[in-house]
Amino acid sequence: MLTTFDFVVTQLRYTKAAMDEIPSFRPDGQSPAQVQALIGSAGPIRTLYITAKTTLDGARALRRTSVASLHDACVDFGQQARNTFRKDAMVMERLERLPTKDESFQETLTRADATLALWAQLPLIGTPPAAFTVAQVNATLTMAGMTSLRDAAVANDDNIPVVDQDFQLQESALHAKQREMEDMVTSALTQGRSQFPEGTLEREIIDAIPTESPRNVPDTAVIESATNPAPGEVELEYTCSGATSFDVFMRAPGETEFVLVGEDVLTRNFEITALTPSVPPDQYTFYVRGRNSRGFGGDSAPVSLDVT
Repeated sequence: MLTTFDFVVTQLRYTKAAMDEIPSFRPDGQSPAQVQALIGSAGPIRTLYITAKTTLDGARALRRTSVASLHDACVDFGQQARNTFRKDAMVMERLERLPTKDESFQETLTRADATLALWAQLPLIGTPPAAFTVAQVNATLTMAGMTSLRDAAVANDDNIPVVDQDFQLQESALHAKQREMEDMVTSALTQGRSQFPEGTLEREIIDAIPTESPRNVPDTAVIESATNPAPGEVELEYTCSGATSFDVFMRAPGETEFVLVGEDVLTRNFEITALTPSVPPDQYTFYVRGRNSRGFGGDSAPVSLDVT
């Protein structure tokens, strides 16, 4: 779901970039600032959706864990009680009647309730006489402990509808925002192609708006050229099949680590300015990585350049 949502955000960013380049391109009468506001509104909704989904996944995992613990306790009880009371025909008869099928939450709860009901009526054992307990790997399980396991499973199950309701609300908001953005992108493509004939620069910019969600992560990026057009400036040109944007990294002279100097860049060229070269010229090193809504592609081979 988020892959499609993120792709529509990318489409909208390209649409806004096209509006910046073409002053007469104003689909639905919207300004670039209004489109940017629409893009900005997508982020918080996406974050709330992820938070709600993570919370729901965590609640479901907690329920599975608590139900599994309750199931294991019931199994341990049955096995150890049969061994302890093997000479007590009345207890053995009741043990044989305990339910053993518990594939669902409700079945596990029924098994636990039946187990607790029988446990409460077991005779004392040992010298001096004491209540029956279940030996587990790292602890001794008492009847009170079994009751706590049962109550925890119920509480975790009761929590699911609460967090699921919040998730449904956030998912609905995500869908609504996606439809709003898709409508804007569709309108922009339709109006732009109608407004500008094929072969014009404006039409090329409109046609650069991606229309198909990527199926795979991008390929490995390639830096096609790196030039030093003016003092303290570097211009990079690069390409990457499947990429809808790029991250640009630079390592300055004397440094050991690369730093991110261009993040989520839409264009296939990037200019770095205000570098402070020395005499003789300093060597800067660069690499580029393509990205799309599916993820990141491979890093390009590093390219070094003497900057004057």
